[in-house]
Amino acid sequence: MDQRPRSSLKLEPVSWTTSAQAPWLAEQDPGLPDEEQPRLLLAVSDPQLRDLLVEHLHAERYPLLVVNNGEEAWQAAQQRPLLGVVAELTLSGRDGLELCRFLRSREATQAVPILLIGKQYDSMDAVVSLEVGADGYLAAPLWWPLVRAQLKALLRRCQACCPSLTLFPRQYPPRVLTIADLQVDLIGRRVFRGGKEIQLSTLLFDLLVYLIRRRGNVLQRSEIALALWGKQTAAEERLVDAALYRLRTRLESDPSHPFFIQTVRGIGYRFLGEEGADDDLPLQTSPSEPDRSESMRR
Repeated sequence: MDQRPRSSLKLEPVSWTTSAQAPWLAEQDPGLPDEEQPRLLLAVSDPQLRDLLVEHLHAERYPLLVVNNGEEAWQAAQQRPLLGVVAELTLSGRDGLELCRFLRSREATQAVPILLIGKQYDSMDAVVSLEVGADGYLAAPLWWPLVRAQLKALLRRCQACCPSLTLFPRQYPPRVLTIADLQVDLIGRRVFRGGKEIQLSTLLFDLLVYLIRRRGNVLQRSEIALALWGKQTAAEERLVDAALYRLRTRLESDPSHPFFIQTVRGIGYRFLGEEGADDDLPLQTSPSEPDRSESMRR
């Protein structure tokens, strides 16, 4: 039975920064030179898939070392410490299976978690990948929440077996987002305002976190729809308005004069939570550069 998720990562052209500019690097050990900082090795020959994974992994704050073929992956594995490896099974040069065997043959990389990605699901590819030493196997069409969850599970397991390995940032991002009298518990997925808990559905909670993390930015309906449902059709954009209305009724003391969620006429919405913010902001307000991120609908 085919157990692949029905959704897939949306293959869009993206612009991305190099791993040297990734925000995670500010949290690394300042006592180590850059070449000794552990990175997640991403070895993918397909440019669309590579760019898309880079975008999502940067959003998750992984420090990346990106290579385009098997030869570069072999060299990278010998030159610096690795957090883990995400590799395409059909890498050009030396394929993912050869890379996996090589990593398992070296003492320095024997315990490194490896996730292989196939072009399409093939049960024999999955079996062979696991037999040669991979920890996980996924195939297109990829579903980002599953990719993210499997990668995190592999890293957690590896860290539990080898506590000396530095697999995660030493400084973790905050577990509670606080703005004015609003508190959002990211781990418990609970929301409080003025000490009183506000009940939110999964969709509204994800929408609230998405808005808070882009606080001050003007967000178009289309990009909110893409983040929530992975689609940007007119139907999803109408659903954005409905979801924002429901969120306002639960979050705002006076939904007709919102304190947190501001409307930007003709564009979309902006999360502020600042004194003196006016609703129905004028059209000439300049929207910020869209912040590309993972789909949040789980």
